[in-house]
Amino acid sequence: MDLSEKQKAKEDKIDDDDDYDDEYGQGDSVIPHIKQTLILFLKNIPLSDPKNEDILNVIFNLMRFNPAEIQQLKLDRINAQNKVSSKGKIGSARKQNST
Repeated sequence: MDLSEKQKAKEDKIDDDDDYDDEYGQGDSVIPHIKQTLILFLKNIPLSDPKNEDILNVIFNLMRFNPAEIQQLKLDRINAQNKVSSKGKIGSARKQNST
């Protein structure tokens, strides 16, 4: 198979994928739903290892997050992290007072 035949086969595959999306009503219409589900899940998850956060940047790009959405989500996650750490401080203060 020469280069032009490979290119033609690749184009045919892409066209088939487009037909599938049109036929079953999928494609771009699914992204907003996935995006909202991801936001609802992540906003309560504290920040984690920087390598994990780097992976999230790729996901944000794939899901077409705009900079304002990313910034708001990061702020929500920082607040979630502060809640977790303040609960830990309250719990340790209670342990110290009870002894």
